Amino acid sequence: MRATLLLLLAMVALLNGTGWFLYRRATTLLEEDLGRHLVSIGKGVASTLDISTARNLARGIGTPGEREDLSAGLTADLDRYELDNLALLSPDRVVLAEAGGADAVGAEHLPLRAADAPDLDAVVGGEPVHAPLYTVGGETFKSAYVPVSDETGDVFAMLAVDASASFLQSARVLRRLLLALSAASVLFAGFVALLFHRAVRALVSAEEERRHREKLTALGTMAAGVAHEIRNPLGIIRGTAELLADEIPSSNPKRGMLDSIVSEVDRLDQLLSNFLAFARPARGPSGVADVAATLRECLQQVEPDFARSGIRVSSEVADLPTVRGNAAEARQVFLNLLLNAREAMRHGGTLVVTGRVREIAPARPRFPLGNGGPKSPAGRFAEIAIADDGVGMKAEVRDRVLDPFFSTKEGGTGLGLSVVHGIVTGVGGYLDVESRFGKGTTVRVGFPAASV
Repeated sequence: MRATLLLLLAMVALLNGTGWFLYRRATTLLEEDLGRHLVSIGKGVASTLDISTARNLARGIGTPGEREDLSAGLTADLDRYELDNLALLSPDRVVLAEAGGADAVGAEHLPLRAADAPDLDAVVGGEPVHAPLYTVGGETFKSAYVPVSDETGDVFAMLAVDASASFLQSARVLRRLLLALSAASVLFAGFVALLFHRAVRALVSAEEERRHREKLTALGTMAAGVAHEIRNPLGIIRGTAELLADEIPSSNPKRGMLDSIVSEVDRLDQLLSNFLAFARPARGPSGVADVAATLRECLQQVEPDFARSGIRVSSEVADLPTVRGNAAEARQVFLNLLLNAREAMRHGGTLVVTGRVREIAPARPRFPLGNGGPKSPAGRFAEIAIADDGVGMKAEVRDRVLDPFFSTKEGGTGLGLSVVHGIVTGVGGYLDVESRFGKGTTVRVGFPAASV
């Protein structure tokens, strides 16, 4: 998935980069072409100048009449070639004559621009140049400088040729279009990436759910077979131990050994019962149960043990609706969760138990492939939250707490929460586990309210 997203981003970057490269290349070529065009015009104008008049003006001996005649000729060339400014400059970059006089476009900026143009030294050496674009009054212009020489080939002046770079107006429109296309492509790529990410996440979630169910089915079948095969010989062992114990006085040390056998057999039988509960497929709701009353009974049962462990229990369970299921299974759920909380608070702490009514609206798919994953329950639920301030769980442990036979407890079977999850989801409820390492764990279990 990450490689696909990176490829998509690379394609967007390549397309945008190519567009901007072509834009910059086109404007550069157009600017260069305009510069060469102005140089060509300047050469043509320079070839028609009255050299003697221009040389007198350059030497500072020209008359006002000669200056006016030269300016008139430049004005005629200005109109002929549709230029914006045409001026004759001395080698030290002083304006000798110009078309249109002081009213010429950019005339007041001409000496400053000429003084700031380092390439004009090349013009004095006999090479025509065109300068970078400049802006006057919000309009962009291009200048070219052409040497003017006498019969001997000595450069005594230069022509400054200015014209509007009107093509940049169209380039600006293209630039705005490229900006809009770039923004649109980035947004589109982001939308596609988000859609792709959610679609893949939904597919992965559905696949994980399918594999989880297959694993549970296989483990359940195995657990059921093992439990049934072991339970029969255990019954024989227990019965034999009880018969032997009846024949031995209670004062005999061997009687205690037989009692231990019976006790361990009972513990193994309880473990097998957990295996069978895990293996038993969800049967769906069977009647209704008062979870509030069942929870209060469980709290009363465990409170003395919690008190001995230094755990203070705070409960706030309002009147809750009856739920689908049965009291025995609800009791099994609550006792499992309460005992897990006690294990997490080995050095004491506070256990907070709350109950509330929760309404969950049906989830609507937010994208086309969004309904490929497991569905969340919807409707009216009696939710019980059991929060401890114990050791908490790391993320990698929290992600596996519902896996069967996974346990961090020494000697634990890893079936407690798996059984709880199976009971709750079997009646259409939900189980949420939130935990922060070193901060505590909160488990929320929701039973669907019975229809009235």
